Amino acid sequence: MYAKNQFNLDVKIIRTDNSKEFDFIELYDKHGILHKKSYVETPQQHIFNINHNLIFQSRLPKSYWSYVVAHVVYLINRLPLVVLKKKFSL
Repeated sequence: MYAKNQFNLDVKIIRTDNSKEFDFIELYDKHGILHKKSYVETPQQHIFNINHNLIFQSRLPKSYWSYVVAHVVYLINRLPLVVLKKKFSL
């Protein structure tokens, strides 16, 4: 309601983690809101977070998303990992 009252915008998607405090299935269905859940602490979510931050900070258009993902994965695969006693993962 806040978005509608303040900005005259309809909420279309709510994106949350898997916590239970955002499970308002009936409310979302009533207002036609899609509820998307992220998967915390997975490699995919880690890549998504870095990708999102790089695009946001660089002000690149979203059309560059796939290129940024490729570069993020490339960089992650070359960073030294604590699990490998700071040896490169290659």
